[in-house]
Amino acid sequence: LNDSPNSSSSGDEVSSDERPSRGRWSWNLSSLEQMRFTSNVLPLVRERVECLSKDCLEVLQQAACLGATFRLDLLAELCSRATSHTWECLIPALQQELICAEVDGNRFSFSHDSVQEAITSSLTQERLAYLHAKVGQAFKAKSQTMEAVNHLNLGRAVLNAEQQNQ
Repeated sequence: LNDSPNSSSSGDEVSSDERPSRGRWSWNLSSLEQMRFTSNVLPLVRERVECLSKDCLEVLQQAACLGATFRLDLLAELCSRATSHTWECLIPALQQELICAEVDGNRFSFSHDSVQEAITSSLTQERLAYLHAKVGQAFKAKSQTMEAVNHLNLGRAVLNAEQQNQ
């Protein structure tokens, strides 16, 4: 996500005043007008996501259903993996700067909402509903009612199908 907007940029388009106390910025308007910016970062993020291993992507898909921020211990539980294995699966996403680790080492966040969106868009609607239902059941078991209701509503299609099959 730190990619420059244009590889041909000269780097002198925007600069700060040499005297920091003045707090002024200057820019070269003609250079800025010539630069090409991507209007949508989603395709760039999707390229990064597609390069991830299957294990990493599966863990991130479950994380994306949890929200913009997520806890490692809950994610490991939802993925039916040991916490250490879940951590190992997240390392490539950390290296690609798709997610950021919080100071406590148990909380993570997606580096940008487009990362979460790209990961979520890699899921079928059925799989997305299934993962939300799974998250909802986990929150229900932990008596976290508001979170449970939200995710169970998002996973309603899967829950309804399971009830019809019984």
